[in-house]
Amino acid sequence: MKSIFYISLAVLVFALTGCSTKKNNFFTRQYHRLTTRYNVYFNGDEALKGGVKKMEQNHKEDYTNLLPVFVSNNEQTRAIGGSDMDYAIEKAVKAIDKHSITAKPKRRRNKNSKNYETFRKKKEFNDQIAKCYLLLGKAYFYKEKYNMAGNTFRYIQRQYPEDKALMTEVDLWMFRNLTEMGRYDEAVQYLASLEGAKLKRRQREMYAAARTDFYVRQAQYPQAIREAENLLGVCKSMKRKPRYNFMLSQLYLKENQDAQAMAALKKAVRFNFNYEMVFNAKINMALAYQAGDESVKKKLNKMLKDSRNEEYQDRIYYALANIEEKKGNEEAAIDLYWKSVKSSIDNDNQKSLSFLKLGGYYYKERQYVPAQSCYDSCMYFMDSRIEGYEQLKTLVGDLTELVTNLNTIQRQDSLQRLAGLSDAERNNIIDGIIQDIKDEEKRQKEIEQQAMLERNFFQRNDMLSRGNTYNQSSSGSGGDWYFYNPMTISLGKNDFKRKWGRRKLEDNWRRQNKAMVDFTEESEVLAEEGEGTVKKADITSRDYYLEDIPLTEEQMTASNKKIEDAYYKAGEVYLYKFNDPEKALDCFTAFISRFPESGNITLVYYLAYEAAGKAGKASQAETLKDELIRKFPDSDYAKGLQDPEYFKKVDSDLRTVDRMYAEAYELYQNVYYKEALARCEDILQQFPGSKMSSYVLFLRAMCIVNLQPADEARIALNEVLAAQPTKRIQTVVNGILASMDVGDKPVLYADAEMYDARYLKSVRNWTFDEEKNAENTEEDRENPYKVNKEEEYCVVILLPEDMKTMQVLHLQTRLTFLNAALKAEQKDEKGDYQVKKEDLWYKTTALQIEPFANYGEAAVYLNRVAVDKTLLKNFKGARYRIFAISKTNFSVLKRLKNAEQYVDFFVTNYFDDRGQGEIITGRQGAAAHLFKYEADEKHDFVLMVPYRQVNVKKMAELLHGIEPAFALEKETYDDRYEMVVVKNVGTQVQSMEYLQLVSRNKEIFDRLSGTSSYMFTITQSNLGILLENQNIEEYMKFFDDNYQRNQSGEVGVGDGDFVYAKSVAHKFVLFYPNTIDPFKLKTTFEEFNFAGLMVNNVKYDDEHDCMVVSGFRNKEEAMRYFQTAVDNRKLFRSLRNVDYRNFIISDSNFDTMCEKKEIEQYLQFFKKYYLE
Repeated sequence: MKSIFYISLAVLVFALTGCSTKKNNFFTRQYHRLTTRYNVYFNGDEALKGGVKKMEQNHKEDYTNLLPVFVSNNEQTRAIGGSDMDYAIEKAVKAIDKHSITAKPKRRRNKNSKNYETFRKKKEFNDQIAKCYLLLGKAYFYKEKYNMAGNTFRYIQRQYPEDKALMTEVDLWMFRNLTEMGRYDEAVQYLASLEGAKLKRRQREMYAAARTDFYVRQAQYPQAIREAENLLGVCKSMKRKPRYNFMLSQLYLKENQDAQAMAALKKAVRFNFNYEMVFNAKINMALAYQAGDESVKKKLNKMLKDSRNEEYQDRIYYALANIEEKKGNEEAAIDLYWKSVKSSIDNDNQKSLSFLKLGGYYYKERQYVPAQSCYDSCMYFMDSRIEGYEQLKTLVGDLTELVTNLNTIQRQDSLQRLAGLSDAERNNIIDGIIQDIKDEEKRQKEIEQQAMLERNFFQRNDMLSRGNTYNQSSSGSGGDWYFYNPMTISLGKNDFKRKWGRRKLEDNWRRQNKAMVDFTEESEVLAEEGEGTVKKADITSRDYYLEDIPLTEEQMTASNKKIEDAYYKAGEVYLYKFNDPEKALDCFTAFISRFPESGNITLVYYLAYEAAGKAGKASQAETLKDELIRKFPDSDYAKGLQDPEYFKKVDSDLRTVDRMYAEAYELYQNVYYKEALARCEDILQQFPGSKMSSYVLFLRAMCIVNLQPADEARIALNEVLAAQPTKRIQTVVNGILASMDVGDKPVLYADAEMYDARYLKSVRNWTFDEEKNAENTEEDRENPYKVNKEEEYCVVILLPEDMKTMQVLHLQTRLTFLNAALKAEQKDEKGDYQVKKEDLWYKTTALQIEPFANYGEAAVYLNRVAVDKTLLKNFKGARYRIFAISKTNFSVLKRLKNAEQYVDFFVTNYFDDRGQGEIITGRQGAAAHLFKYEADEKHDFVLMVPYRQVNVKKMAELLHGIEPAFALEKETYDDRYEMVVVKNVGTQVQSMEYLQLVSRNKEIFDRLSGTSSYMFTITQSNLGILLENQNIEEYMKFFDDNYQRNQSGEVGVGDGDFVYAKSVAHKFVLFYPNTIDPFKLKTTFEEFNFAGLMVNNVKYDDEHDCMVVSGFRNKEEAMRYFQTAVDNRKLFRSLRNVDYRNFIISDSNFDTMCEKKEIEQYLQFFKKYYLE
């Protein structure tokens, strides 16, 4: 009994003394070590292992592409183990939080040995905590939180450098982590430390696999093959070895090592019980086919007949096609590739491969129409992340351009033939087409009715037979569930196939043509957003076919113009993009024979001559040359063919004119109108017949408009029209003449006025062309973007996520107009910009304007577009970004998918004034361009309230009571809001003082409580813009930036020492006793926070601290964070046994609270104004 008593007492003492981490003695160390290892860490480690095992067991391989080295490389597979990784993270954090011992042990007497001193210098006295940190890093890695994983691994390296085995493990995981992040240069540094390290068997396999993955990701396949061979040498798992062999065979195939690939595939098949892998290995043997080996083909034909392989027939046909292609039987291969496409059910990757092969065949044979169809289908099914996707996208674009022009020629020719027939003949043809459609519809209905009758007959007989079967089974066993009976399942499958055929398991599987459904939905959306309604076309009506037939002279002219343009564009595509001079020559000769009076006839003759020469048809080329010289002797192309130096001379003159014109235009832009006029006169005198004469005359006329009387300006403008300029210049000139006709007179500039204009221009802060010569800092070297202003640039507009289709169309239309205006002001080469829409990445769409020869040209365009008010209206207050970017940096941006990172780089490196850069790129919203900040102008006070929710008359009385001297007016904003305007309250300072008075009126505040009202001051010019554009959200942002943030105090309702102002910046504050570890608390919230928030610890008094989260622009943002944080109880686990408070607070109120130590008073204020 005594022994039991003593044992119990010892256990009790051990428990009581071992549960505290603030004590450090033998008992506490052993207690926390054992509890960590066999309880918390054990459970977390088991969860991690279980998650990895789940990923390995449930990973679905894509055998049509290169297998990933680690199954966890697949995003879908990683999601499978997500919950286990969360549990592992939870356990690791709990172990570190509950069982970490950092307190120093009490110094023992007579203990001065070196070992004892080393022991006391340890930072952590629970040797299991290091494992917990490692577990935490691994779990973060599998959760794709690579930055947090890297930080954890680096923390281990700093804390436990003496543990060599642990350092080796951490180096291995750091290597994998950096490889996953694509930071290969940093990952290489860990290879040296791992090369000579002593690794366990499991580590050796992971190290070899990680090296293989390192080279595969960089497409360095020869090195990857070497590492994969080494991986097979160290791998002892019979489950993973076949997979590695299969992957190695794919690497061999990429390097055209067919014999080695075949050997690896045979090893993958041996002792492999994974039917799908064995099947695909046999398929890939066809890719490694060698002449004379017919056994592979026999196996594939045998597999084709096996019912188990019914859903894999597309792969088998593809493999057979590869064999025929290697034999040189292209027609048989093409037939098999088409069978592969038609038999495919749900394997999109296989469809893309088959279509890619078909497209390549037709393209090689110069059959561009079917090639375009196949390549386009390939792009539809292909994963955009696959190597070669961008090149294919470019090729499809070129083919689509060609096919569109060829279809235009064919369609317009057909319509013109119909137009040439008599009405009776034309109607007979149309009636025949309509009758064929009706007959086909009738035939389809009959087939459907017959199929329905057959199904009904079968179902009646089947129900009778199943009724007998059911009765027999019911009497015997009481009945089984449907899916427990193999016979009923088999019958059900047969019924489904008989009714629906083979269908892919997906949404809307009943629909055969989903593209048609999607098109209809899109049309409906456009119809809703547009002004008109979409009428459904009746294909059985004559009017449907007569609508596009060119029956009038104007329609025939337009049709001929379409054919003319299509022949020219198709010929250019053939000649320059596809290097097919023979087909280009056919297009150009057809153009010459059909359109001899065209304005482009001399150019087409020259192109036909060039195409004939490239096609090796010297006699035809000579004939075309003679015809061009005989018919058009004064044309540039005729002179160029007779004099080889002619084009060089013309080019030299053009460069000289171009340089002189650029100088004149720069003088004009800098308001040196007299000097610009003199330079234009020099150009016209030295080069009277230049191709740029119309541009020079236009610039000369604009100078005269600003310098000389209206009569002289009119003469100069008419000279521009006589020179037959471009349509854009004609539009501008005609507009000026029309305004002069109604009495408008241009503003004439004297020398003093031009000087003043130049001065105003020089003090602007927009600087685009100055190079940054400062030495590169460490941050610059790490930045993925580089400054190169001489490279080709484009201007990019990132659109808001929820921007509607019609808004995008309006935006594109405005950009096209601005391009036209710019082209009219300059010359063709610098104004012919293209606008295209592109999806950069998920939910990020952009408009791209290009090309710009360098940054200087792009900057001028950016300056013009970024401040265009009509264009900015389309954003309607939503978030957008606009910037210029080089082609190299644009590729980096698409890869990194972080627009704000590039905008930071752009603002920092391309603007002297960062504030101006923030405005240009849209970071301060469109309001910065729409509204003008004028502090000394007279302001009105505006109270905007929703209709019928607030008594406007009573509000006007309350405002009148504050200051009876001011006049009040009522304005209508839109169908939702009305406004009370207090007129002429003074300058910005005076108006803000009045706003302070209104805001502190308790009755007004109570009446507005719970409504979406606005209260602000505004100049009369800005009020006009606000009423015209109805963009209150943008003005409120402008008001916050330029009015409220410029005030020394906050604008709001005063209550004691605190002010309630919802539009100013706020903080989230956690008020807690200083006995809590602030570092752990801060770390917990940093992991929870999103980007852009900062966490700091602030001392409140001797007993309390505050953790402050800042970065919220207003009350709404802070309250959303507050509600989310309060709902997440994990954030407050370390505060469970203490008294704490959390709230949001404005900056000035926080300063007041800390200064006067009024926490209780503020909590009452917070409850009243924020919670209630």
